[in-house]
Amino acid sequence: MDASGKSRRLFRKCGFYLHAGWTYEYPFAVRRWTRRDYAGMFRLLRRLNLDQVMIWPMMELAPPPLSETDAAYYREFRLVVDDARAAGLECLLTSSPNLSTTEVIRAEPNIRERVWFPHERVFQFNQPGELDAYLRHAGALLQCLNNADGFVFIDGDPGGYPGARPAEFWRCSTAFAANWNAPRRSAGRKSCIGLGAAGARTGKKTASGNPT
Repeated sequence: MDASGKSRRLFRKCGFYLHAGWTYEYPFAVRRWTRRDYAGMFRLLRRLNLDQVMIWPMMELAPPPLSETDAAYYREFRLVVDDARAAGLECLLTSSPNLSTTEVIRAEPNIRERVWFPHERVFQFNQPGELDAYLRHAGALLQCLNNADGFVFIDGDPGGYPGARPAEFWRCSTAFAANWNAPRRSAGRKSCIGLGAAGARTGKKTASGNPT
């Protein structure tokens, strides 16, 4: 620790990743956290001298077309992003670049209770219209959560289906970045291009049904 009592760090930027993918019991599952729980974590991260937080709010759990009920959930999540920034943290959001869910998942109206993998939908960008369909849906979701400092792609990239080509992932990334940055520039905020994080997937599934 330094003279102020803060932890001394070796990197210019140092952050923590909050993964809301799973629905374990409260408080162990981030998905079940309330705004107050997030705020408490943000205070802890600042006390640890961290300056970034990345959150996976599981936008994949809202199938296209985006319903008003699902949109309301993510608009409410904007407050969590605001709280992170108010605490002095740079807040990044993350999502999978070509994954969503099927209509069947709407049978569970509460996003906090939805389970992803049994209802997973893979947008295959080598198929006609799939990239445009994904970008339209992602654009609607981003309108709900465009107050974050940046956006990161993680897991399930377009290499996760047979015949996928890197050029398709690049087209998705550049179009996504343009969609993300346009409203930020018009509002006078700094632009931030989404980063690509390749999540290796074999396409095989384990006994539990989860892809490897």
